Amino acid sequence: MPVYLTPGVYRAPQPVAKGGLISVRTDVAGFVGYTERGPLPPPNPDMTFKSDSVALKITSWSEYQASFGSFHSYGYLPFAVRAFFENGGKECYVARVGAVKAATLSQRPVAAALALPSSAASIDTTLTAAAAPGQASITVADASAIQPADAIELSSPALTVFGVVDSVNGNIVTLTEPLPLNFDIAGTVVHKYPRAAFVQAKSPGRWGNTVWLMFSAIDAAPSSTRFSLRITRPGDEWSGPEEEFYQKLSIDPADALDDTLYALTVLSRSKLISFWAPASGVVPLQLRTGPLSNIQRLLGGRDGLAAVTKEDFVGGADDYRGLRLLEEIEDIAIVCIPDAVYSFPPPPPPDHPLPPDPCAPSPDQPVQAPPDPTLTPPSFNTEEAKDIQLSMLEHCMRLRYRVAVLDSPPDLLPPDAAAWAQVLRGATGKFGALYYPWLDVPDPRSFDAPAIAVPPSGHVAGIYARNDFRNGVRKPPANEPLDFATDVAFLIDDESSGDLNLARVNCIRPLPGRGIRVWGARALSSASDTNWMFIHTRRLMSFIEASVERSTRWTVFEPNDDRLRRALVHSLNVFLERIWESGGLKGATTDQSFFVKCDATNNPQSVIDNGQLICQVGIAIAAPMEFIIFEIRRNVESAQVVEEEQSS
Repeated sequence: MPVYLTPGVYRAPQPVAKGGLISVRTDVAGFVGYTERGPLPPPNPDMTFKSDSVALKITSWSEYQASFGSFHSYGYLPFAVRAFFENGGKECYVARVGAVKAATLSQRPVAAALALPSSAASIDTTLTAAAAPGQASITVADASAIQPADAIELSSPALTVFGVVDSVNGNIVTLTEPLPLNFDIAGTVVHKYPRAAFVQAKSPGRWGNTVWLMFSAIDAAPSSTRFSLRITRPGDEWSGPEEEFYQKLSIDPADALDDTLYALTVLSRSKLISFWAPASGVVPLQLRTGPLSNIQRLLGGRDGLAAVTKEDFVGGADDYRGLRLLEEIEDIAIVCIPDAVYSFPPPPPPDHPLPPDPCAPSPDQPVQAPPDPTLTPPSFNTEEAKDIQLSMLEHCMRLRYRVAVLDSPPDLLPPDAAAWAQVLRGATGKFGALYYPWLDVPDPRSFDAPAIAVPPSGHVAGIYARNDFRNGVRKPPANEPLDFATDVAFLIDDESSGDLNLARVNCIRPLPGRGIRVWGARALSSASDTNWMFIHTRRLMSFIEASVERSTRWTVFEPNDDRLRRALVHSLNVFLERIWESGGLKGATTDQSFFVKCDATNNPQSVIDNGQLICQVGIAIAAPMEFIIFEIRRNVESAQVVEEEQSS
């Protein structure tokens, strides 16, 4: 029995009894887009890579903030996730996008880092030239042993300066901070300190450049293997400060009395940093004096967004990016990519306010996070946005048990939104729905700031989830009020609403006395495909088929006889009758609502000899249609559901 330590309601998975059908969840959403931080897929995943290590399960907005950061000004995903939870969503998965496969390494995301030096310098060289006062580049006699993130000391007769290497080009070394205005290179020697440990931001991104480390040696000597550590990240206009404190740590396993002291074990639980030190050959850290003084900052982090392409959102068969990450997660039933229609990038956000650095050379040289040239993602043109959304629809059709919630590009007039829907309609369109217009949401930076226009897919996904919990997937997710929205970006009148409805565009409208509501439930199916006119029809069929497929896996390797067929027919009849009683199927009686056929007529001896079992199911969903038919086919290796898409 599981042990529950906190009062609350827990969703416990139940084993599927033989012959019983368990309803799958239809409320779980999958989001792909730009986040402030969080895991990214490796450029070339190995056999041990798992999608759920990157596409993380999120159950609240605060959990999203802990894993992916807060709002930012270069995309819409945080607003969509916040809207999902505000409108009734309970669980989602989030996959971060970055240019992890950019051809140029300098365009890829990088985690901010800092090399922690040992107590003795091991490499000396001579400073031969320095850039203009206040700049960060120096030229040394020999930089062959100097690498980015190394700690170095510039010692002259008049002044000693400590720094961290940002980049090395030949013998030109660029530091992460500028030299003081009064620095004189005459007689200066450069000392490089060997690395004793290494600190890295928990995930790639510019956010890591604002993480500060405050070390204090526990022992009296300035060089020590034992220390306390305070990690801080100041708040900004989007979120509050973050802080962690560790009172007793050691980089030497021999010092550690238990797991609460050994730094590698304790800091593995940190939400802000990753920590590395050798398990053998430990050398003391330089503490209180030298290049690692009271406060140090992680440096070199970049977001890697400038080189993002549509492939970063979509991925491929062996390309674990974007949508490809969500394929491995069976629970997802709703897919959203609000950043597919990202365009017209706003100016980059201001630098995070930082605490004073005691190593700063002079008060008139403020310490700021270095600029990130990869911060702003590109604006996708209409063709690229269309390709991403068509890939979403294809993804849902191929996986069959999920639907895509799509956004129109920004600033479209109603005729343009109808034209956009026409581009997306087709064979895959029944697996998606388009919503228009964008929504104005409160600006989290200030109570009196103007509202921000964002795509509505996150709000609508929350409506889907709330409707599923309250009424079941059988009810159209329409005529539902939206929360976390102050207005619509474009006001639609009755005439335009009618035209858009015919074009299979679902309008969002403010209704007097009733708030802002979703005013449509159309799927993007073609005009001739009336069976799939409504999105809840597709979702209900996916719910039934997924429940049947996942609950009948027990039939594989069972003896293919009359007993098995009768057990399967009974389970399906009981399951479909529950849906009929809830109003999901039309007809005054069950005979008018569904049928299940699994007997000798569709399972002759030739089928049995091939190791197959066929069960045919017809369903009349409460919508303008007759029976939609699908088959359950079981062979010696698996049980699967095949949708026939026939009407009778």
